[in-house]
Amino acid sequence: MNHRIGTALAVVALVYGFAGCGGGDPSVTKPADLPTVESAVCEPAPRARCRGTDLSNVDLSGRDLSGSDLRSANLAGANLAGTNLTDANLIGADLSGADLSDAALVRAALDDAVFVDANLTRARLTSAKATKTVLEGAVMVDVFATDANFTGATGGDFSEVFTCITTMPDGEVAEPSC
Repeated sequence: MNHRIGTALAVVALVYGFAGCGGGDPSVTKPADLPTVESAVCEPAPRARCRGTDLSNVDLSGRDLSGSDLRSANLAGANLAGTNLTDANLIGADLSGADLSDAALVRAALDDAVFVDANLTRARLTSAKATKTVLEGAVMVDVFATDANFTGATGGDFSEVFTCITTMPDGEVAEPSC
């Protein structure tokens, strides 16, 4: 077999999960210490595939990460001030201590994300789904959360959050006729 064709087939096998990494036999799994394809090629940009990536303490301020897959990513301590995270998937992400001031989280999927001690000052969470988030110690001053869902969220002081048709942690809808 031509060396270039063989190399190309090996790359295709790696990307699509064949060659002993679960390509057809469900009993064969990828070793836990190998990075996922997404984390191995993550470049923070619109529609980036950064699932499970360690972006802790990284300066991503002012970047456009709209539509990005950041599920289970480690963004602890990251600077996301002014970042566009519209339509981003941050389910299960760790944003502990992150700066999300002035960030756009419009229609973002934030379920099960951790925002312990995060700064959400002036963040826009319009139509965001943030069920079961952990908000202990999060700064939530002048957050704009219209049509957002925080059902089951823990912690967080919503007293300075602008709510309109917002489902609060207890399941009650705040300002249903605003």
